[in-house]
Amino acid sequence: MKIHSICIFVCCLVPFLGLGQAKNSSLNDSTHYQYYIKKDLTFITGYQIQNKHFAEIGIGVIKDGVIGYHPSTLIYGISNEIRISDDFVWGLKTGLWMGGGMNLGLNLIHYTDFSDSSLRFRPEIGLGLGVFRIVYGYNFTLTNKEFSGINKHNFGLNIMLKVKSLGEKKYNMK
Repeated sequence: MKIHSICIFVCCLVPFLGLGQAKNSSLNDSTHYQYYIKKDLTFITGYQIQNKHFAEIGIGVIKDGVIGYHPSTLIYGISNEIRISDDFVWGLKTGLWMGGGMNLGLNLIHYTDFSDSSLRFRPEIGLGLGVFRIVYGYNFTLTNKEFSGINKHNFGLNIMLKVKSLGEKKYNMK
């Protein structure tokens, strides 16, 4: 008799415990249902190493977002790569990077020493979030394969310095 009473009590209590799991309209602001994005103008700074060292400086737009609990970053911009050595080489670079822990990027760079030039395509992969990223890239030569002084393999560190907020948006997803 005692066991039956406990079973009946538990069976009557379980539906009341389940009410705590019911969907409530006040939970619509929960992080799980949010999409948030903040857009900033940023200075792009960086340093690339391998055999030849390059410094990078430029300007771009960084979009930091959160979808539910998942952070994401999108960066696009234009920058200059300048070789740090006796022989001057300058590269005008346009790039796009995406990430949320792991970064993927695509860059198109036009290198010149003002007597010769070469166009390179550099896909990148690495780690980073928000204003920081560390990547590995490979330079594919599109024009003038004889142009020297450019690394085939490239390891880079970038830090973005936010200058001005360009807006903020917050959406509830259902």
